[in-house]
Amino acid sequence: CSMCNIYKRKEDEMSLDEIKKVFLNLKEFGIHTVFIQGGEPFLRKDIFDVVSFLVSTGFNILIITNGILLSEDVLKKLDSLNLNKRITVSVSLDSLNRETYIKIRGVDCLKKVLENIHNLSKYKGLNGEIGTTLTQINYKEIIKINKLSSELKLKHNISTYNNAINYASNSNSELDLNSNEIRKNVISEIKKVRKNFNFFSQIFINENIRYLNGNYIG
Repeated sequence: CSMCNIYKRKEDEMSLDEIKKVFLNLKEFGIHTVFIQGGEPFLRKDIFDVVSFLVSTGFNILIITNGILLSEDVLKKLDSLNLNKRITVSVSLDSLNRETYIKIRGVDCLKKVLENIHNLSKYKGLNGEIGTTLTQINYKEIIKINKLSSELKLKHNISTYNNAINYASNSNSELDLNSNEIRKNVISEIKKVRKNFNFFSQIFINENIRYLNGNYIG
């Protein structure tokens, strides 16, 4: 993925036992929501053991995936682990155009991802979502992607490229929202769909607009 450089890191991941120890402690501190993201979570061989532990411990979890490995078998397994509807699956979808998708994601997998998103929409208990990161080469697609999410009854989340210091971002001049004109155009497109989002999502959208207006999100 051209937006992120986390795949270049060679850090060791936590073992399942380490995860259990850390999150049992966090549970005592009142933490109740966990994001599972990467890289790509479904590359981890024991990901279902991780999900099972977190759900059974009482955490609500949000899995952020590129959707390539989100097969029917994976969806069925997640659904079987989904006690009290605690699992949300968010699929990153930045373009409906094959060439643009390849430029952003680095692989020719749009058809497979769209198929997996459609399958996700059938699992109502999994709280499916579509996540879109806006860049200078895809921001004009926000209306089409928002329409798709609405048709599939999936929540839609949007954010802007490199809008926070906690992202594993990779500076890419082809994607950067690096001119006032582009930023104004992006804000205009966001405002066209903002009314389609719920109150809490609109708060996050407004923060992205603040970023585009020159106020950095920390």
